[in-house]
Amino acid sequence: MYGGKDHDKAGEIANEVLKGISGKVKVGAQLAEVCEQVESEIISLGGQPAFPCSVAVNEYAAHYAPLFGDKSTIPENSIVKVDFGVHINGYICDCATTLNFNPALTHLEKASKESLRAAVEVVREGVTIAELGATIHGVMKRYNVNPVFNLTGHTLGRYTVHAGLSILNHDNNVQAALSAGDVIAIETFSSTGAGYVHDRGRPGIYAIVEPKNVRNAVARKILSKVYPERQTLPFAERWLHKIEGSGFAIQNALKDMEQAEVLLSYPPLSEQVGAMVSQHECTLLVEKNGFHVIGGDYR
Repeated sequence: MYGGKDHDKAGEIANEVLKGISGKVKVGAQLAEVCEQVESEIISLGGQPAFPCSVAVNEYAAHYAPLFGDKSTIPENSIVKVDFGVHINGYICDCATTLNFNPALTHLEKASKESLRAAVEVVREGVTIAELGATIHGVMKRYNVNPVFNLTGHTLGRYTVHAGLSILNHDNNVQAALSAGDVIAIETFSSTGAGYVHDRGRPGIYAIVEPKNVRNAVARKILSKVYPERQTLPFAERWLHKIEGSGFAIQNALKDMEQAEVLLSYPPLSEQVGAMVSQHECTLLVEKNGFHVIGGDYR
């Protein structure tokens, strides 16, 4: 669903934030500080984060939103994925880039970037998921790396990051086709490993799926603050410490809400230890004979 001026503004903000990523992501920088800086810049430019900023290092591929108090830093010879989104009135621009501090992984970085470019350039009404997957996978093969088979691009809806249609990054037989007016995020992940990610570690990202009455007083406080602002858009665990001072109480509230099926959690996603992952992503409006880039650098 295309949001016109709201979507275009979200894209402008995302592009401006992308320009400054390399100045924020440095060896020794704290992951949490990078996330805070990205999110603060989005707000200062007139947008809101569509989801918590993720800074995923090495084998971590996605959903690494640091927990409150996390002092982890970017190590030497690492490869770092920064994934963030901007929304204006629920219209989302989703993008990601990779900062590579390891010369031995130049081919991996090129694989995700060039496969994104190749996929974007074939986008138009009627292109199938199979065609996009084959295009992306073909580039990965040339660089002798794997796509991440169980991570995908996706359509975007209003206040909805994953709106139904998945854009696979590998050879497939899915004949579902893009339609003019679709807003899609193509996100390519290249891996030196087998190409499969799994949950690893405590979740730092949550999303309300259905607000309900809950008995836990802290859960009620979180819902009353978060849902009016975010609706179903994801939020960060570390944001909740501005609402409630007790980390123990926050964890209990989150657990109670998960059990009551009020919210979903999104743990960090990791390849096997020792495998390295690169990511690039941009958001497009599908048109009858091509595409319009809403935000993100695919070149």
